[in-house]
Amino acid sequence: PPAADFGNVYGRFSLPWKRGIELRDVQLPHQARMDETITVQLTWHALERMDRRWAVFIHLVDQQEQIVAQRNAEPLDGAFPMSAWVAGDWIRDPHGLRLSAPPGSYELRIGVWDPHSNARLGVYDRDDQLFGDYVSAGTITITGARSWR
Repeated sequence: PPAADFGNVYGRFSLPWKRGIELRDVQLPHQARMDETITVQLTWHALERMDRRWAVFIHLVDQQEQIVAQRNAEPLDGAFPMSAWVAGDWIRDPHGLRLSAPPGSYELRIGVWDPHSNARLGVYDRDDQLFGDYVSAGTITITGARSWR
């Protein structure tokens, strides 16, 4: 059956001749304090079995395209690797991201890569058009340091 149409982002991560996996939703706070660790909750939908243990990157990027915070890990910290997903699986995948950047507004980018070769999967839109190798999931505004009362 067709996948449910929900979520605030969409990207199908795949090789050109495969169906791959879809990123269907990203939950994150849009404001947080410097030095805070936030949770970025991803919702994946598997369209087919993946050929290896792909990892997820989460990059927080400034206006000069510099990565100011990042997390690189397998989904669910390796407890349920992409190579074990089968067509139809829905996976909620939380990632902690430490915000060590100075106050400001930053873009959150999400992608899938092979930690052995550093190759990234392409990202396709709903019309099967390749548009890059990451999905922009919105912005996070970092405010001043956390108070330690």
